[in-house]
This record gives sequence, structure tokens and C-alpha cells, in this order.
Amino acid sequence: MAAHIIQWNLRGLQANREDLTLLLSSVKPTVVALQETNIGNNHNINFRNYSFYNCPGTENNGIYHGGSALVVDKATYSHNSQNQPAGHCRPSYCF
Repeated sequence: MAAHIIQWNLRGLQANREDLTLLLSSVKPTVVALQETNIGNNHNINFRNYSFYNCPGTENNGIYHGGSALVVDKATYSHNSQNQPAGHCRPSYCF
């Protein structure tokens, strides 16, 4: 089975969450790599049938900038790598 991977610089997860949800339900990608999520570590993000791995953006006066995330189909083995130095986010995934 081939992996279907999508990359998206979405310039804000909260502003594009509905579009991302529609993409996940209609295209059903294996992995979506997101850039410029503009969210911190304290957000509880869930998408049906997908795991969400967040590397938070940097905070400046209560506003987050940057950040990245992987959204991985739950049918695909994935886990969040442990023992990473502070500030390093490296989710791993296998196909």
C-alpha cells in the first residue's frame, strides 16, 4: 500500500482547521506535514482517525508564531519519539 503524504503551510491551524478536517475526510492521506501552525503545546488537537504530533511555535506576548505538526492516519504505526532535547520535536512514523 502506497503512502499518501501531503505538505501544507497553513499559516494558522485554528484559522484552517475546518479545511484540514475536510481534507482528511475526503482525501484520506496517510500523513499531513503542517508548517506555520501558530499554536502552543497546550492545545488539545484531535482529528477523527488521525494522531496529531505537535512541535509548538515560539511564543511572543501570548501569540504563537511558527510551529509544525504531523497528522498521521491511525491505521499507520506512529509514536512520539522520547528523550529529545528541549525544543526538538521529532515525531517518528513508519509505513
